[in-house]
Amino acid sequence: MSGSGAIRHGATTSGAQPYSPHTPQRPISSTFSSPGVGFRSEDDHVVLQIGSRFLLGGFAGDTKPRCIIPFGQDDSRRVGDYRKWLPGHESRSGPRIPATSWGSNHELWRMDTRALDLDLVEDRLEWAIREAYTRFLLLDTKSRKVLLVLPSVLPHPLINSVLGTLFGNFQVPNIVMLPIPLLSVLAAGQRSGMVVDIGWHETVVTSVYELRETRQSRTTRAMRLLSLKTAQLLNEIFKGSKEASPAPGSGETTITDEKICLDFGYVEDITSRLSWCNCDRKSGMHESRSRNGVQAGDDGRSSGRAEPTNLNITKPESPKIFKVPIKTFSIPTESSLILHSDMQQDQDDEELSLPFILYESLRALPADVRGICMSNLVFVGGGSNIPGLKSRIMFELSELIDLRGWDPVWGQKGRKQNSTLNERKSDGFPITRPLLDQDRGRIQRGGDQPQVLHKEASDSAKITVQASGIGTNDIARSREIRSAKTLGPWAGASVAAAMRLRSAVEVERETFLQAGMAGARNVRDIDISAARSRQSLGPGLVRAGVLEGAPWTLGSWA
Repeated sequence: MSGSGAIRHGATTSGAQPYSPHTPQRPISSTFSSPGVGFRSEDDHVVLQIGSRFLLGGFAGDTKPRCIIPFGQDDSRRVGDYRKWLPGHESRSGPRIPATSWGSNHELWRMDTRALDLDLVEDRLEWAIREAYTRFLLLDTKSRKVLLVLPSVLPHPLINSVLGTLFGNFQVPNIVMLPIPLLSVLAAGQRSGMVVDIGWHETVVTSVYELRETRQSRTTRAMRLLSLKTAQLLNEIFKGSKEASPAPGSGETTITDEKICLDFGYVEDITSRLSWCNCDRKSGMHESRSRNGVQAGDDGRSSGRAEPTNLNITKPESPKIFKVPIKTFSIPTESSLILHSDMQQDQDDEELSLPFILYESLRALPADVRGICMSNLVFVGGGSNIPGLKSRIMFELSELIDLRGWDPVWGQKGRKQNSTLNERKSDGFPITRPLLDQDRGRIQRGGDQPQVLHKEASDSAKITVQASGIGTNDIARSREIRSAKTLGPWAGASVAAAMRLRSAVEVERETFLQAGMAGARNVRDIDISAARSRQSLGPGLVRAGVLEGAPWTLGSWA
């Protein structure tokens, strides 16, 4: 052996060093490692939002859903049904649809389950979920947990059908249920707010305070009524009786037996493209667009270009062109969703307009909750995309607040009492509060009068506000009417699943298959507050690991 080889051999054996250099391996603690080591882990949820018209599906952590599947007749055809591609199929006039059953073939369910075929609901839901898994998600249904986004109020037969379809037909191991209002506020980056969900059958107004649903109201003025009003307006235009269209303030919600000969898809396309709303009922379109914050350059038009006055519309089976003023398409929106405050007394409780039901929901809240919710108005649903509707609702709401205030008593007695109080204030007479026991004791001992006590209380309140660093401008600003942008309930569910948050409503497959809906325990029997406060984001969202092994409950759906 040569000298260099001996030296190299001696150095290797004495130091026990490897022949090739390498980086020493360091142990990585799983406590401080990132949960997303791979691109897609097996613990990620599949987020499904099920509504009456559409199914939204995607992965947890995505900004938007991977698929939006409608529940329509053309999308759920049988194998071998090629009628859609026959020549002249689109131009054929379909059967006349009664107004009472308008859109019933394009929806999954209704809140009234008495005349609802639950077997048909399960079949259509199974088709939509299987379409989402096989065409868009490309996943095995048995390996992924499902985060289910549902309306906060849903009948138990529909919940049983949804859970039974997922557990029975798709072998889903676990389902987490979250309500739409909570996720809408979470997607807006807030913990409190007033959620206005303009859906298909009804509009639901829900107040959320610290991720808790405090109050909920609903009205039948929603997108179905708007679509029906638009179909009736198009019928009158095509018949040549354009003057017979309803006035913006008529607000009739009674559905007659009138039959509509127009296709539902055609009316839906016209409604989504041309429906709009004046931001101010006293202004025209140009002023309403400027009040809405939409400048002329936002939609590709120059600022000096005049707005078009007429639109050319063609009937599906006729080449004739109808010229319709663009202002005409604001009439269905205002007559179905917006009403003047003087016409509310003629409406039933379930037919209130959107501004009035929003005002009633705010008025019923405590003062501190109201101040936070009215500055975080969150609009979701299909109707929230109508141009000018949000600004019009906020304009009508501010007028109602200026007119009525927050006094629950309204009428001749209420106006008389308010005028008397205003006269006493203008004359310089202080308005005293009711005497308490300590006040009577001070007066008997020769102390201050109630007026002085009232002044001392107001002074102490001002000092408290100044000491806490809250100015009067901040207090006034917190009571302003403002809307908050949100990414939608599906994005909120995606964020909640990516943060490894769990809902109080979590159902295991084995537990549900044993007893079904009867296995759900009452929410009062389960003490969620026993979990540590640092691991909880409210009663609707709890961090992972807090409710391990706890019996499942329906929560707000109970």
